[in-house]
Amino acid sequence: MHGPILMNAALFLRLVFIVIFLTSCQQISFENLKKDASNLVSSIKVSNSEDVSVGLASETSHTISSLKFSDLIKPYSPEVDLSNGFALAVKSAVKLDPEIAVARESLASEVVAIDIAEAAKDFSVTGVVMGGVEDISDEVTGVAFTLNVKRPIFDSGRMDARIAEAKYSAETAAHTYRVKMDQKALMLSSLWVDLELNQSLQRQIDSRLVVLGPLISQLEKVAAAGIGDASKVASAQRTVFAIKAKKESVSEQLKGFEVRFINAFGGLPTDNSYDAEFISRLVPESITSDLMEGSPALNAEYSAYMGAVARLASIEAKNSFSVGLEARAARPLGGSSVDSDESVGLVARKTLYNGKLLDSEIIQARAHVKRSIAQFHATFREGQRELRATQQVIIAMDRAIDLALEDAQVASDEIAYLRKQLIIGGSTLESVLSAEARLYDAESKATQFLAKRRKAELSILAILGLLSKSFGL
Repeated sequence: MHGPILMNAALFLRLVFIVIFLTSCQQISFENLKKDASNLVSSIKVSNSEDVSVGLASETSHTISSLKFSDLIKPYSPEVDLSNGFALAVKSAVKLDPEIAVARESLASEVVAIDIAEAAKDFSVTGVVMGGVEDISDEVTGVAFTLNVKRPIFDSGRMDARIAEAKYSAETAAHTYRVKMDQKALMLSSLWVDLELNQSLQRQIDSRLVVLGPLISQLEKVAAAGIGDASKVASAQRTVFAIKAKKESVSEQLKGFEVRFINAFGGLPTDNSYDAEFISRLVPESITSDLMEGSPALNAEYSAYMGAVARLASIEAKNSFSVGLEARAARPLGGSSVDSDESVGLVARKTLYNGKLLDSEIIQARAHVKRSIAQFHATFREGQRELRATQQVIIAMDRAIDLALEDAQVASDEIAYLRKQLIIGGSTLESVLSAEARLYDAESKATQFLAKRRKAELSILAILGLLSKSFGL
């Protein structure tokens, strides 16, 4: 009775010694492949107070239940409190948007991938229970338990490169998440600008029609009586029809933007308006190299490039050998007569031949590095082009607004003069109506130019990655 017990105790002590010995081994580090990568994940934030790594450990114990197709296609209905003002409304709408949720979960997935890559450097323990025939010739059957313990010691920096690649991928996802938030904030803010633009155009044309009401009634009486110059009466009628047609067009455009606004925010603003002063204060007077280098889109491409470099290093390391400390303990059970077997030692591995697979992988990885460099240059140049073009839009709109306001003032003075002349017969209904149409055209252009200027300011902030930050995202 004591023999098997002592054997089991001895086996247990040997296994404990092997595991402790392996866990105490420290792997050789090759930090030159990832000098700054170790600090990358610490800077990955979803928002000012939201870190994707928080709560990930607790999620491993929960099983996600499957959803029905009908549950997944439920319409998206945001519930944004518009009473808190423009900035807070945009912030809430951005955080609730499904596209932002996709980017946020993608970032969370990349952060977890870092832990997966780092886990490969730790020791692993596997147990196998095998039952069956041990020796066919001797007809020996039984059950055997095998315990295998492994820990990498040296792999030419391959695992370090994989960890660096995972960290750069997480950083790329973090910058991409910021880009998505800036783009969504730009879209929502521009939608607010468009809504107020069309509301303003609606008010302007309604006010013109109120002023023109008596003149239109007088024109209808003249046309019905058949008096006056027929060509001038017809010209005046065309002007009236054009103004009324414009009113219908503006009304339809306003309805369309109201629907889009409701889809994005869940309702229409009542007391709050677009905060133009708040946005204008944020726009830098000049675009410095530091501002451009801080662009999330550009940093995402740089992180992708560094990840491609790390991947290349990982693949090239396959051409070298690896060394690991491995231990194996086998304990026959179930009446087997085979003796116990324990082994521990260093194991070196190297692929001697695999065709041209490794060469092809290296060529492909180098191509990815070159592509990443080209993509970085393309993103940088496109960003510069968009910034210059947008700055020119602001300058052009400032001049256009001044000209439109001057034109509106001239039209207003002309209308006042023509109305006085109309009383004494020095002007006609057609000339007054035409002047009123020119006044509306000038005022509407000034309003449209102002909207374009505001959108240009938003675009500059979005390109530089400052827009979402200004909303506290």
